[in-house]
Amino acid sequence: MLILCLLVSFKAISQTGTENKVVVLTERQAKEVIKDLIRYDALVKVDSLKDEKIKNLDEIIALKDDTIDKQKRFIDGFSKPRFSGFIGAENKDLEMKVNVYGAIKFDVDKLNVSARYYFNKTNNCTINVEYKLF
Repeated sequence: MLILCLLVSFKAISQTGTENKVVVLTERQAKEVIKDLIRYDALVKVDSLKDEKIKNLDEIIALKDDTIDKQKRFIDGFSKPRFSGFIGAENKDLEMKVNVYGAIKFDVDKLNVSARYYFNKTNNCTINVEYKLF
């Protein structure tokens, strides 16, 4: 009985020892299998490179969007310059003489720059620079 137990426990006689199967390929088939394996390895490398490139492009796009947002916040922090032109009349010291003028005005934040040209006076032009205190 002991001999029978020992014989059954050897791999040569056990059922698990017969699971190895051998596949025989022709030389042409073996070359095709090798080519497919090499192509697969190359495709895996190309795929990982493309994934890395996509990741880099995503980072560049995120950086670009962040830069644009910062520039927008910077630009929006300033008021837009305004140009205006008008014609007016001016009377000094309640005299009967009225001066008619044309003016161009440029406003940025608290700074106003304007130029007036008086039509009644010959070649008379004034430039006003104002800074708004409150």
